Amino acid sequence: MPIDVLLDRQYYYEKLGLHPWHWHHRQPPKQVRQLAAQHLLTTFFAWQPALEQLAEPFYAAVWLVGPEFAHSSEVTVGIRQSIERHLAILGEPALDGPPLPAEYQGFFFQTGGFTR
Repeated sequence: MPIDVLLDRQYYYEKLGLHPWHWHHRQPPKQVRQLAAQHLLTTFFAWQPALEQLAEPFYAAVWLVGPEFAHSSEVTVGIRQSIERHLAILGEPALDGPPLPAEYQGFFFQTGGFTR
């Protein structure tokens, strides 16, 4: 994640870009969705050291979106006023929210958003 872009724009995100399914409004096969979700989680945790070095609060989350999984799922980060924008879209993280769909429950990493 380019910190300079985050500091300038107050947000940064990376979408999946699963091109064979991106604009066709159809779901990738289960195994592709699982690999893609794992990629988003790996990216999320790879960004954590840089985010922890920031001298300000931040919002970071993995958004797994369906049915537009291939088009809309992403890792997103916001700082400053962008934190409020992110929270307005999804609200505060709900740690007691519903469980992940069964196809994602076997992941080692825990998903979700957080603010610091």
